[in-house]
Amino acid sequence: MKTIIQDLNEIVLAGVKKAFDTELDSSKEYVTETNNENFGDYQSNVSFTLSKMLHKAPLEIASSIQNALDCGSIIEKSEVVKPGFINFFISKEYLCTKIKEVDSDSELGIPNIGNGQKIIVDYSSPNIAKEMHVGHLRSTIIGDSIVRSYKQLGYDVIKQNHIGDWGTQFGMLIEHLIDLGWKDSNEHTISDLNALYKESKVKFDADPDFAERSHLRVVKIQSGDKESIDLWKALTDESKKHFGWMYNRMGVLLNDSDYCGESFYNDKLNAVAERLLNEGKAKMSNGAVCLFPTGFQGRDGEPVPLILKKSDGGFGYDATDVTALEYRARTLNAKKIIYVTDTRQKMHFSMLFQAARDAKLCDDDVELTHVSFGSVLGQDGKPFKTRSGETVTLSSLLDEAEERAKEIILAKNPESSGDSLKELSRAIGISAIKYADLSCDRIKDYVFNWERMLAFDGNTAPYIQNAYVRCKALVSKGEAQGKKAQFHLLSNDDEKRLAKKCMAIGTVVQQEAKTYEPHRLCTYLYELASSYHSFYEKNPVLSESNTDILESRLALSSLVSKVLAKGMYLLGVSVIEKM
Repeated sequence: MKTIIQDLNEIVLAGVKKAFDTELDSSKEYVTETNNENFGDYQSNVSFTLSKMLHKAPLEIASSIQNALDCGSIIEKSEVVKPGFINFFISKEYLCTKIKEVDSDSELGIPNIGNGQKIIVDYSSPNIAKEMHVGHLRSTIIGDSIVRSYKQLGYDVIKQNHIGDWGTQFGMLIEHLIDLGWKDSNEHTISDLNALYKESKVKFDADPDFAERSHLRVVKIQSGDKESIDLWKALTDESKKHFGWMYNRMGVLLNDSDYCGESFYNDKLNAVAERLLNEGKAKMSNGAVCLFPTGFQGRDGEPVPLILKKSDGGFGYDATDVTALEYRARTLNAKKIIYVTDTRQKMHFSMLFQAARDAKLCDDDVELTHVSFGSVLGQDGKPFKTRSGETVTLSSLLDEAEERAKEIILAKNPESSGDSLKELSRAIGISAIKYADLSCDRIKDYVFNWERMLAFDGNTAPYIQNAYVRCKALVSKGEAQGKKAQFHLLSNDDEKRLAKKCMAIGTVVQQEAKTYEPHRLCTYLYELASSYHSFYEKNPVLSESNTDILESRLALSSLVSKVLAKGMYLLGVSVIEKM
């Protein structure tokens, strides 16, 4: 199914061919939606592209193209405006035909542009034996939204939860647990392990004997010592229970099959380091095997390394990330690898990607992308903390969201109770947190504000959820009265405006995926919901006397609900049938 922009693009390209016997790249779009409907519904700036090629003024070129256009029944009228735009006013008849196509399509006209191309999204990545906290929020939900959108667009998406499940910290934690006589994975919850980890760190820093035993324990873990591995596995299993419970609670797509942590690459690290050294792509530096990415230098002008193998024979994050990237490109055959982490890791990933190009760890056509994001701040503009200054656990944050949502629901409907109240509180509260995060420009920091994110007006999840419920309720009421929801015509500009907005979802989802910016979809859903409220206030539906108009408005209301539901799903926001 082609979008309106694709239809207009073909008309414009045909006009260019007819007017100037020139063919432009048909994969590019030369038509966009206008920002002001006084200038039409869509406009083309193709004349500016042609101006340099033809050595003519854009206004002259635009006039020639307009005269050569074969618009059929699609365009009601077109006009050329300075300095060389061509504005298009779409006919209601054509728009009605297109909206019927979108309404009958289960994917609402969102195109399959991926064609099964394999991409990998690396996101969430919490650490074993540590409780998930607010710092994991953004990677988890931004990554999940990217996964959903790329799946929707027809890509074969592989989720990778690169958990921190290997390294020196496990030596000190396991040694501490042995000192305490811990043997059974059922003896401690994730909260206990969080506290025990902190205790082990204090002990490690203060007690040289414990520090030495911890280092030796790391060696035992790496060499496969049964007792050490059993304890490590117990820590991992308990942590995964916690992670899985949190993902399920948040409505995140990650599951057990997506875990591919640092430990997965442990037996591959040495082979990669030695091979790259033998191939001359890595170099020895102060006893360590290093990659020196082109263009990266320190303040002293010396090249900055990625360390594949330390001088003591150990391996760190650099080695794991290099090995993981090559594995994903060569073994999993990904054509795009997306890493979702905070902005503090920007330099690391820039170096990693350049090293991958230098060392030919992946083919040149493999796209490597770091999707970075800002921090969650408190009302004081500083990193979000508890009143006592501790990091906010994700579990406590979700608890508070549900409790606050519950209070709002009970204030509106005191008779709510039981499981339905609990489920609704969760759906509204957690969705409010996720949507508030996704609706912000991901690059920027944002201030966490309960009142704003749980409001039933403005660009919030409750507002979008409520708009969906309102549309569904209207359609259900109409059907109960024996009235049909089916398109016949668009009778006024309010309907035309709403129809255009509904059909833009395919373009918006493509833009969101291309830019990795979920806030584009949030803004679109908010504008759609606002447009529907405006339409509903000015246009009677069930009381309309003209049957064709009534049924068309019911069908339009039904389509709005479908689009809102699709958009909420792509953001990971709960779709609520009744509020």
